[in-house]
This record gives sequence, C-alpha cells and structure tokens, in this order.
Amino acid sequence: MERSKDKIIVLKGKDSGTDAIFKIYQGCAEIIEVFEEEEICSLLREYGSQIKMIVADAGRDEQEIEKFLESLKESGCREDCPVIGVAVEESNLIRVLKNEADTDPLTKLYNRRAFKRLVQKELEKEPVKAAFGIVDIDDFKVLNDKFGHKFGDEILFQLSKQLRECLGKDVLAGRFGGDEFVLFWTNLESRQDERDIMEEAEHICGVMRQEFMGIRITGSLGIACFPCDGETYDELFRLADKALYLAKDRGKDRFVIYGRELV
Repeated sequence: MERSKDKIIVLKGKDSGTDAIFKIYQGCAEIIEVFEEEEICSLLREYGSQIKMIVADAGRDEQEIEKFLESLKESGCREDCPVIGVAVEESNLIRVLKNEADTDPLTKLYNRRAFKRLVQKELEKEPVKAAFGIVDIDDFKVLNDKFGHKFGDEILFQLSKQLRECLGKDVLAGRFGGDEFVLFWTNLESRQDERDIMEEAEHICGVMRQEFMGIRITGSLGIACFPCDGETYDELFRLADKALYLAKDRGKDRFVIYGRELV
C-alpha cells in the first residue's frame, strides 16, 4: 500500500504565492488550498499528523493574518504543525519556506541536508581552524525497542533542546538521522587551541547524561579537526565517525578527538 503524502495547507488570498510552494515541495507533499479558516480545523481533524505545515499566502492583509493565527490557537493546533507567517512577495515566501524545510521537525535542529550545506559554506571561507563532531545516544536502539518509539522520540526531543541551550552561537548543530547529532565549531582561531574544544566536548557528554523515567541515558562524541584531520565535509565526517566508534569501544559515555589519546 502506497504511503500517503504529507500535506501542506495554504490559506489563500487574492494574490497567490502558492506557485512558490509548489516549486519547493513538488512531488514531496500535497498542497491543499483553502479560503476560510474553518476549513483548516476540519482538515486537521481529518488528516491529523499528515499535515506538516500551514501557510498563509501573500494575498492576505495583516488583519486577516492576525485573525488566521488567532483561529489556529483557538482550534488547538498541534505544536508539531508549523505555522508560517505571511511573505510580502514570492521571493520572500520561498525564503521562509526554505527555512522551514531546513529544520528537523522533531528536534528543531538543522536536518542532514541543511547542515551539510551550511558546513560546506563555512569551509569555503577557509577558516584558520574548525572542528566537526558526531554525537549519538548510547544503546539507543535497545531503549527504543524496549520502551517504544514514543519514549525514544521524547529522549531525542529533550536532549536536542538541551544541546541547543548549551552550545555557543559559533556552533552549528543538526540531526543527521536516528539518534545521531552533528556539530560544527567555527571561529576556533579565537579559542585557546584544543583545550576549549575538550572542555566543550566534556560538557556535551555531561548534557547527554540524563535520567528519563528512571532510565539512565548517556552519549558518546567523536571529533575531527579542520584542517589537520581533513579539509572537506566528507573527510571530517568520516574521521569524526571513526573517533565516535573509538569512544564506544572505550566504554561509551565519553568523547574522543581523532588522532589524539585525549578522552
């Protein structure tokens, strides 16, 4: 049986910005166009979690948008269904939607594609020094199989939230997939060589040490440095991944910097 497509609701106005939505989501999602707020509530009840996004197009004036947003609050719209503001012109609408498309819906971190693009952009600037990290939750599959996907998703949501709070503004953070998170430290020329990275890595491991419903959670982290370990995204990812698995082999709940004995 073919899987139903995700759906995007567009609240239409006089001048449509829907063409921009089709350009981005063609083939990936079904666009449902409506003209009245009441129709959205009905669609939410009918399709539930298949609704991935609600957009008000550029033809709506400001007062109509306020009414639109208020009606969604009153309808009890789910938090995992993003509500996107109005763009004044089509080019802006495309920009707003691309921002939404760059985000992992569960963790609110960058998704794999967006993270890679942003890291490659940083590497093109030829920084003096940078670092690439891969974090994953120890024995996550065992926990997921034993306690269920809902429990696993809650762990991912809570840990990603705490990662966002503890990382500095010069760190890019994304969800690579499953229980793997990816990190990229920029502007390291302003830091005190690797000592600061080690301290931050230890802090991240500390953040991963949690208890959920009485279950102890830990995480491991592998790090590779630019340019001494690798100069491209793929090289840095490969070596950070090797460092991660060395951290696992050494007992988990720790970090390893590739090519160093510092853990």
